Amino acid sequence: MHAIHTQRDAMTGNLTNIHRPISVTYLNHETIIHCFCLQSVTKTGRLLIAHEAPLTGGFAGELAASVQQECFLNLEAPIARVCGYDTPFPHIFEPFYMPDKWRCFEAIRKLINY
Repeated sequence: MHAIHTQRDAMTGNLTNIHRPISVTYLNHETIIHCFCLQSVTKTGRLLIAHEAPLTGGFAGELAASVQQECFLNLEAPIARVCGYDTPFPHIFEPFYMPDKWRCFEAIRKLINY
């Protein structure tokens, strides 16, 4: 993820924030809103959420809904989600299923050009 951070800075000169919660089990709503919404979304106007679970029914949808509810007027682009695909997969193809730095970088590029 650090490689994406430096590539985006080199391309655009924009400020970025990267937050990596290790576990979402103990995060409460106030922590999420304070961490993502008040600081990052207000500063950059954009949000990219990446996780390994499928797109449908994953934590990214809940996080996007919470942030949009609190910070809608600060967003300059739709909230982007980079997640696993909504399909069963054999474990041998796990590197193709998981979000990698290239899928995240493409999503960042789309957010910047929105």
